[in-house]
Amino acid sequence: MSDWLNSNNVTLIFSGVVAVSTVVYAFLTWRLTDETMKLRKAQTEPNIAVQLLPYAFNYSHMYLVVKNIGNGLAKDIRCSVEPDIVFNRGHKLSEQTYFKQIKHLLPGEKIESLLLGIEGIGSDDAENSHAIRVEYNNSENNKIVSTYMLSIGQYRSMIVANSIEAEIKQEMRKISDALQKIANQR
Repeated sequence: MSDWLNSNNVTLIFSGVVAVSTVVYAFLTWRLTDETMKLRKAQTEPNIAVQLLPYAFNYSHMYLVVKNIGNGLAKDIRCSVEPDIVFNRGHKLSEQTYFKQIKHLLPGEKIESLLLGIEGIGSDDAENSHAIRVEYNNSENNKIVSTYMLSIGQYRSMIVANSIEAEIKQEMRKISDALQKIANQR
């Protein structure tokens, strides 16, 4: 037994343990580096979201919101819609400059547009979904494509006439009219 435990064998065993430990450590370091790179990329990627929000005082009006909910700059944003959304007596969403091309959106930045008098909102056509396709580039000019399905019909049954916002608006109009009468009397 003492021959086996001579210094050469012990050194060989410890060298093997160190070699295996080094390989395991190198593998774990590679995995940690890979995860760190993925996390860094996720923390600097833009993410453009598109949604329709009902206007509180008239359900045939909607806000179209395009927002960068990510943490990076989104550049060269291009949007398209199928089928098109028609509003304000014949205007098409696909023809609006702000919708077709947005130069850039910073993290948290948004563009809101009030679409007045959306056609067909009270009909069965409103149940159809609209596919909004968004293409944009990240800071490294990598192209990102997202598609959002938006349904105007989901807001058709909303009752907004009795909302608190409508009451506030009505009372504010009364106050404004009263102030206007006072100003006109002077």
